[in-house]
Amino acid sequence: MFINFIASWYNILKYINGERLKRVKRLIMARGQVAVEFLITYGWAFMVILGAISTLIYLGVFDVDMFVVERCEFASNIYCVDGMADSASVSVAVQNGMAIDLQNVEVFIPECAAQNATGPSVLASGEQGSYTVTCAATVPSIFQSSIIFNYTNPDSGFNHTKVGKIIYKVN
Repeated sequence: MFINFIASWYNILKYINGERLKRVKRLIMARGQVAVEFLITYGWAFMVILGAISTLIYLGVFDVDMFVVERCEFASNIYCVDGMADSASVSVAVQNGMAIDLQNVEVFIPECAAQNATGPSVLASGEQGSYTVTCAATVPSIFQSSIIFNYTNPDSGFNHTKVGKIIYKVN
């Protein structure tokens, strides 16, 4: 009799646990369905946004070269009037703002392997000279470098160096 009692309670508990187990499984399945629906809904939205951004990048809306500010600057009394860069050379127009004539004028651009610049070797006071440096390697789409301007003061005979900075888009 005691064995029948235990067996009946076992069957009752088994039924109750089975029902609970079924409810738990249904609850888990419902949560899983909600998660899958969430991922699908927002996944499509994410794909649409990603496609729109990709299209804008392809069309060049986010082109960094468009926002580059071209500039050429030196320390005091030497003015960089204008400049440009192409695929093989960099050119700058420099003006002497000093009260003396400059002699033995040389322009160097370290990023260009060739260190020879063509241009006038004497710059009178207030005069402007154009210097072109031929680069051995191909110039990148945005050329950024320091520029070194060497000259001799004819009154004292001392050599001086002015260092500037140039940033140009390559034409």
